[in-house]
Amino acid sequence: MNRIGRGTKDEKSVLTELRERIGSDHMTYWVAWKYAPDLLPKKYATFNELKDNYAAIRNAKITERDCDKFLYYTKVQNAVKWLLKKQRGARMIELYRLWYEAAKTDANALKEFMKLQDEFFKSDELSELQSILKNVDTEEKEEEYEMEL
Repeated sequence: MNRIGRGTKDEKSVLTELRERIGSDHMTYWVAWKYAPDLLPKKYATFNELKDNYAAIRNAKITERDCDKFLYYTKVQNAVKWLLKKQRGARMIELYRLWYEAAKTDANALKEFMKLQDEFFKSDELSELQSILKNVDTEEKEEEYEMEL
């Protein structure tokens, strides 16, 4: 069974993707610790615990305050946004499951579930539509639309 931080043969692990987006091990471990500690094999209560367990951070000779400044880097900001979007997707799936269970016995929950369902799947439909339209040539060619009088 895969842990959440590990990939499958078809998809990279979240940590691998973060590493590729950020380009640095010590920044990657800090981001994971700060924003998605469940990606790490062990929970670290403090930055010093993290530093003691990861040579990349220890060898960089940086403090937690130094790491907080990583958020000024565009690549780190983009990676954190990507990670938060992934987390939002996972939370939406869990919320969908909870509302589904509640909707089985509660009419008000059913109403809210239907609203959630519309919103939940709308983004996927929009993404599919955007993918299709991405390859459409929108440049009009005048000669194709000329009418003879």
